[in-house]
Amino acid sequence: SLRSDAYRLTEDFCVELNRAKPPVIKLDDKHYKHVDKMERLCPEGVPSLLHCDRLEVSGPVVFKAGTTFKGANTIVNKGSEPLELAPGEYTDQSIVL
Repeated sequence: SLRSDAYRLTEDFCVELNRAKPPVIKLDDKHYKHVDKMERLCPEGVPSLLHCDRLEVSGPVVFKAGTTFKGANTIVNKGSEPLELAPGEYTDQSIVL
C-alpha cells in the first residue's frame, strides 16, 4: 500500500499517510511477496487505495490502470495463471475471477 495514493511523498522525501488511517492490505505471499512478482501483476501501477479500508487478494491477479478500491474488497483467483481484473471502481465487493 506504500506505493498507492493512500500515502504521499512529502517535500523532504518522507512517506506519510494521505488519509486518517492506513488501509488493511493482505496480498497472497506466493504472488506478491517479492517486488519483481508484484510489478508483473501491477504493470501499470498499483490501484487507488485512498478510500479503501481493506483489500485482500488471493491468487495471481493483474491490476490495470484506472482501478480504484473503496471500502472492503476481496479478489480471488483460484487458478495458478494470472487473471486480469477489469479497470474500474470497486466498492465493498467480493470478486472471484
